Amino acid sequence: MRKDEFFALTPRLFLELVEQERLRSRELQALFALLRRDVINFSMCHPKKAVELSDLLPSEIGVRQPSPARMSPKRRAAVAEKLRVAMGMFAGG
Repeated sequence: MRKDEFFALTPRLFLELVEQERLRSRELQALFALLRRDVINFSMCHPKKAVELSDLLPSEIGVRQPSPARMSPKRRAAVAEKLRVAMGMFAGG
């Protein structure tokens, strides 16, 4: 990518390109981990206990994504009321 193309990117497009690259990197890591697992498990001197994919990709497998914070019904009602007031200001004026 040329300099002018890079600096013409919007922040949203730049973040999307970064996310695509991260996903591509994860896919390659997973592919090579699968290959390593199969080579280890099906070799002539394979281990007694089969190697799992989670042994080769501990950072990716079994890691739970954090759940979004939940609002209490009281807090949700307060936010909704503020939003109604704000939208009423735009509708009235």
